[in-house]
Amino acid sequence: MDKMTKTVPEPWTKTKRKSADRRVTRTRRALQAALRSLIVERGYESLTVQDILDRANVGRSTFYAHYWDKQDLFISGFEELNRVLAAHRVVSFTDAKHNVVSAVFEHVKNYRHLYDVTVGLESGRLIQAQMQISLASFLREHLASELARTETRGMPGELVVQFLVSSFLGLVKWWLESNTAHSAAEMDRMFKGLTMPTMTSLFQTEA
Repeated sequence: MDKMTKTVPEPWTKTKRKSADRRVTRTRRALQAALRSLIVERGYESLTVQDILDRANVGRSTFYAHYWDKQDLFISGFEELNRVLAAHRVVSFTDAKHNVVSAVFEHVKNYRHLYDVTVGLESGRLIQAQMQISLASFLREHLASELARTETRGMPGELVVQFLVSSFLGLVKWWLESNTAHSAAEMDRMFKGLTMPTMTSLFQTEA
């Protein structure tokens, strides 16, 4: 039995796995790029899976090996936002050096063209809902100790999370819809200016 299970050299197995992983990545990127371009051209709501397949030059069986439907593909686009968040580790919200907020503003700016054509539509609501889920999850994980501290002071941690996420998304909405020339770094500074005094008060350790 042991001899039979070791018929393929390990280096070859790893190479094949890496090749398969690269193909999966290329396929997913092609589908996501096709979806984004079609949304800009025609809007999300009227698109069919076949429209996406034709643009990406991907077969139907391949599509369904990766995604349930076009909404699943649409939501998968937020993997990049999650990678942006994962690249930052917040030690403390009151640490002025952490730049996750600026990074997320930069990410939003890069996809502004999608926001412009989805605002007020089902796809726009999906974007907002997914951003809320991603941001809230990030805060719960990386501000766990600070949120626990607010609980001991009678302030529910989840309330703090929703306050921060709602404040951030509200500022993003204003930024995109007002066509202001403010940079992502400037928006980061203003967001912190609005929220840091409250957060510093909530998160400070007792003497």
